[in-house]
Order: sequence, then C-alpha cells, then structure tokens
Amino acid sequence: MSSKALCNDASRILSNIPRYRFWNGQWREAFGSVEWDKDFYPSIDSEGKQRENKYEFRSIDINNDGQSDVVIKETGMLRSALWDWLYVMAPDEFRSLRANRTIGKSLGIIQQLNPGNAVIFTNKQEAVPTEMQIWRHGSKNYIVMRELQFSTEEHKDPASAYVAELRGPLGAPINRRGNRTLIPRMVCKFKQK
Repeated sequence: MSSKALCNDASRILSNIPRYRFWNGQWREAFGSVEWDKDFYPSIDSEGKQRENKYEFRSIDINNDGQSDVVIKETGMLRSALWDWLYVMAPDEFRSLRANRTIGKSLGIIQQLNPGNAVIFTNKQEAVPTEMQIWRHGSKNYIVMRELQFSTEEHKDPASAYVAELRGPLGAPINRRGNRTLIPRMVCKFKQK
C-alpha cells in the first residue's frame, strides 16, 4: 500500500474521532486495539518506600522484518497529561530480564522511541508526542503518535499527530554502548485543531 493511501486512511480516522476522546487516551481505540500483557517491576520512590511500577508489553514485529520484537510501554502522568514511553528489545533478552525482575533497572539502557520525551525522525524533524498507539494497517505495523498542545506565555506549539514506522534491526543487546534512541521514519504528519 502506498504512503498516500496510508495517510488518507489515518486522516479519515483522526477526523472522525470526537474531540473529547483525545483528552483521556480513548482516541487510540480508533486505530484498533492492542492486547497488552501487564506486569510490574519493583522500585523505590523518592521517600525510600518500595513501590510497584506498572508496565505493559507485547510481542509483535514492530519493524516489519518478519521477526518478533518485544515492545514495552510505560504510561504515566507528566505535565497533567498521559505520557507513553515505548521501548523495544529482543524476546530472549526480555524473558531473561523479566524472570530476574530487572526490567526497571534496564529501561534506562534499552532502545527507546522517545528518550527525553522527544522523538527524532529520520528526516531530522523532532516531535514531543505524549500518547502512542501501534496500528496494524494492511500487513504492516505503524506507530501513531499524538502531541498535546503545550503553551506558555511566549510560545504556543500546535498539536500534531504522526504516523511513523520503525525499520532496520531492533532489540540490540542492552549492554551495547552508544545511542539507544530508535529513529522512526515519519510517514504522515497531521495538524490537530
């Protein structure tokens, strides 16, 4: 399927979502449901208390290379809004970290789509999407990302939505050195009203 047809489908879906569904994450449902498995990892909060951080994961071929990857999604509140953080790793490595309950310690060093809360695309454009959804379109997987509208007294950024795809090898070993940022190819960009 062509990028134009993909973008037309995404535009149609976005334009049919009622405005109120964008404020609580329900917009994701318009792009299909992803059945995430749920788990948690132990951590210690700023007061020294033990707590459980929830995360979701899904085994899926996120870069469409015919091999399964594990996508980990953490969702939390930041700036009074929902934020998603996406990580990708090899299935064997994920199983090992999960069995040893060391997922939390590893999130800072595994490949991530939005470290520092920003996404850098292959065309060097940057975005600050707060919410993300995996979208199966035809025979490929894409990531739909939605920005919130951030504003200050001096500056107001328009909200945008993106459809992107990951390409190339993913799930590099976590002990590798160097850049851990996943850089997707931007397929479509939409300005939200």
